[in-house]
Amino acid sequence: MANVKISTGRGATKYIKASGAGSDADPHIIETSGAGGGGGGDASAANQTTLNTYTGALTETAPGTDTASSGLNGRLQRIAQRLTSLIALHPASLGQKAKTASFAVTLASDEDLLALNGAVNETAPATDTASSGLNGRLQRIAQRITSLIALVPTSLGQKTKANSFAVTLASDQDALAIASIAAGDNNIGNVDIVTLPALVAGTAAIGKLAANSGVDIGDVDVTSISAGENHIGEVGTGDAVIELVFSLDTSAYAANDVLADTQALTSVGRKNAGIIVLQSFTLIDIDDQKQPLTVVFLDTNNSLGTENSAASINDANGAKVVGWFKVLTSDYLDLGGASVACVRGIGLEMACAAATTTLYVGLISDGTGTYTASGLTGKFGFLRS
Repeated sequence: MANVKISTGRGATKYIKASGAGSDADPHIIETSGAGGGGGGDASAANQTTLNTYTGALTETAPGTDTASSGLNGRLQRIAQRLTSLIALHPASLGQKAKTASFAVTLASDEDLLALNGAVNETAPATDTASSGLNGRLQRIAQRITSLIALVPTSLGQKTKANSFAVTLASDQDALAIASIAAGDNNIGNVDIVTLPALVAGTAAIGKLAANSGVDIGDVDVTSISAGENHIGEVGTGDAVIELVFSLDTSAYAANDVLADTQALTSVGRKNAGIIVLQSFTLIDIDDQKQPLTVVFLDTNNSLGTENSAASINDANGAKVVGWFKVLTSDYLDLGGASVACVRGIGLEMACAAATTTLYVGLISDGTGTYTASGLTGKFGFLRS
């Protein structure tokens, strides 16, 4: 087949050579010419083969490394392989993941946060304001908390002074004003704090009186309170019924004989020299004599005379009598084998001696009874201030 001349339209001419049947039937451009261009490239079979090599065959194998020789097809396979490997290193989706499905990162060696946070073995600063990372600062805080814990009691509940917080009242605390009371003319709770006579130098304290001082706080003698009869702070009267078994002679009595000589009624008063009022009296007569008699009270243990003999008392001892009343025959209730006399509304006001809470009582016969040694028992009903 002859060469075919083709005009390109820009002053150039191309010739195409075609082989006959049974040979390579592909057309090849073998020559170009034109008015404006120089000579064309060589389109020989060798150049065509080189171009095919550079491009790479469809089945070209990817190079073993990024820089190994390869055509473009193999090079693109290598790039595709690296992209696949890179994808495998990424999380499978967006969003927060567990550590095993997340990127591993590390801070830069000169990252500012490293210095601010502080190393795990950072030393605590020596003062609260000295320069330090957060780790050292937290160590300092922990140290101060430990010191604070050492100043707190080890458990809840009341403690001894040595294991308790120390506190002090404010300088203008109202309660401190009592310290400025002038001597001799000021009272706290109606007690002159200056005239307490029993305060002993070196051992005394306000509210604590020496033994046997005779001084009362709140109308209570703190030195004479008997065991089991404490009444500090009690308001009102402390009524009491005191029982006494009289000691008697067993021979017959005559009128005006001493029926029972003086015996003690202890703890009648609530304080030394306390005022009491006898409100009622009940007499148990187990010998059923129902005899009238006189009850006599003294503030001192003075005898009325010899029992079963006429009463006899001198002037000095008689001055110690603080009261008396009578039990009449009509006051008795006969119960068959015994009698009971009851005298009500007596209203006899008496006082104990200065240094005691005891009264003394005796009986004078106004009849002719005969009794056993403990045949009469008296029950005294007192109102006590």
